[in-house]
Amino acid sequence: MRKFIEVIGTGLDQEYRSGEMIAFRCDSGLSVTVRTSGTEPKLKYYTELVCTAPTQREQEEMKRKLEVMVKEFIEELLQPKENGLIE
Repeated sequence: MRKFIEVIGTGLDQEYRSGEMIAFRCDSGLSVTVRTSGTEPKLKYYTELVCTAPTQREQEEMKRKLEVMVKEFIEELLQPKENGLIE
């Protein structure tokens, strides 16, 4: 996971100015956008994985990889247990 964190984007994307958010774009094709909720005291995140997976089987495998990468990203970046975000 350390290597993953080190290769995330280096620029600031100012395309969205209506709210506070952080967008990470990784060399692996993973994009994660984290923002605050406008109506509740919580964080929301959106993920995307750009990849080549022409068959159903390859798509399912990439979906599993995405789930693992997102879980690792959340654990490393947000540290939900340490920050009292989950019980």
